[in-house]
Amino acid sequence: MKSDKDVKVELQNSPMITEKFFFNNYDIDFLRVGLLDSPIDDGISIQIKDDKSYILKINNGAAEVISTYGSRFFLLQIFLDQYRGTEKPFPIVNPSQHPIRSSWYKNYDELKQAMQIMIMSLNTYEDFIKTIRFIEKTFNRTIIYPEIEIGNISTWSWGNTVTRDNLLTVDKCADGSWQILNWQRGHSEQYMTFFDEKYIFEFFIEIYLSVF
Repeated sequence: MKSDKDVKVELQNSPMITEKFFFNNYDIDFLRVGLLDSPIDDGISIQIKDDKSYILKINNGAAEVISTYGSRFFLLQIFLDQYRGTEKPFPIVNPSQHPIRSSWYKNYDELKQAMQIMIMSLNTYEDFIKTIRFIEKTFNRTIIYPEIEIGNISTWSWGNTVTRDNLLTVDKCADGSWQILNWQRGHSEQYMTFFDEKYIFEFFIEIYLSVF
């Protein structure tokens, strides 16, 4: 098994990780982060199968396949694994040091609020809508526009639904999985696949909060 330091260095230099700020500034127990050549018994890991990369949640050696791989969603699962339902204090991160977050949050207190919302329960669609409304109120943002149907997650979208450009939509598959489709100039391609509905909720909330 690799050491905590070895895993951190490998992740900081991995071409699969596009957001280096996370591993440089967040307090992470890297022994709960599994790599392709470093298996773990508990935490979040990566697996390659049939030339596809997947994110796994490991509990006492038993693996649950969460989704196909996405860099930011991988970071989110590591964050939730280490901060949701634990007493671990949030990292003190100055958003002004981040090239993107500095335009989202004026100070650490605002970023900490976003972290607190991010770890809230998202097991049901009702939890999802409740959390979105709370984000809108807390940060004075509009997320649910009139054109968004909010009957269930399969009607959800993020972006320009008129031109279907820079748009994310949800597609429920016949096998029970869920896909996020990425639309560019009226054409779509598969972006990620999720194997439980609740992970789509987490995917969208991370977009709205963008804490990494």
